[in-house]
Amino acid sequence: MSDPINLIEELVCDDRFCKYVLNPDRETLKYWETFRKNNPDKEEAIIQARQLVLLLGDDKDVYDPEIDKRAEVLWEKVHTEIRKKTSGSNRSNRNSFTGYVLKIAAVLFLLGIISFILLDLSPETGKKHYYSSRNYFHRAAQIGQKVSFFLPDGTHVNLNSGSSLYYYENLETSTREVTLEGEAFLNVKKDKARPFIVQTKHLSARVLGTSFNVKAYPNEVNTKIALVTGKLKVTSEKLSPHVLSPNQMAVFDQSDLSTEIKSFDPEKIICWKDNVLLFDEVGLKEIITILGRWYGVEFVISGPLKGNKELFDQKDYKGKYKDKSLETVLEAISFSYGFDFSIQDNKVLIK
Repeated sequence: MSDPINLIEELVCDDRFCKYVLNPDRETLKYWETFRKNNPDKEEAIIQARQLVLLLGDDKDVYDPEIDKRAEVLWEKVHTEIRKKTSGSNRSNRNSFTGYVLKIAAVLFLLGIISFILLDLSPETGKKHYYSSRNYFHRAAQIGQKVSFFLPDGTHVNLNSGSSLYYYENLETSTREVTLEGEAFLNVKKDKARPFIVQTKHLSARVLGTSFNVKAYPNEVNTKIALVTGKLKVTSEKLSPHVLSPNQMAVFDQSDLSTEIKSFDPEKIICWKDNVLLFDEVGLKEIITILGRWYGVEFVISGPLKGNKELFDQKDYKGKYKDKSLETVLEAISFSYGFDFSIQDNKVLIK
């Protein structure tokens, strides 16, 4: 991420960064000091984000003009919208707007702290395959959520819903290695001396510095590694090492253990990280799987539709939705397939 405004916002909302600023332990200090050492170009944004976290972590309940003033200056750098709304306004309006911004920021801050508690950032005994030493950690995106974060080397990760990334923190190793379950878009920090390796159950990718998408959900037949920029080497048990060029994708088919190299449209593969939900010639079965993961809901199907296997498997639906509610998306899909639906809490009833 080269945009300092986006970087400041992301750091403020990053649970681990908040812990680094407010209540660091040895591992957190090591993580972020390593990040700062590897990314000197981001130091100014880090300093500004740190100031915001300190302000938001202040215990004062009473109005403090000095804190108000400092917060306003910082948020003017973070949001260009603040410039539009505060320019030409009187002081009372500015105070009111700053208070509004601080409330939003405080909510983001609390969400970050809560997610830090929920995320397991220490080794698990049940994950021996990933945690062979105490230097292994993981980040997770729960069903219905997406998260983005930096690895200590400066690599930026967008993690899709229902995904986990396991990574190793050690500058003394000759490689940077992560293991992915689910889907992620990675923008790898260049380091010629330490290649970056992504391991999935069926495919692995080795890069020096590039951006690419990996989709490897355990319950899906295909594993896909799609290269957007740079070059990467893909390997598997049934595939000799193959170097991908931009807009090339390796697809592993679990049903016959084959791997195919094909071209792809980047917009269709990575639009998810921009909160765009895209269906491109898929069947109702796949639609339900995607919607369940995207919105964090469970589908319950009844009536004649339940036994219509042909309707579920035919791959002819197309649709594109950006920042749309589940109800809006379902209204469009139900019109195409001719079913009724109702939403009750986290369940969608279809008949």
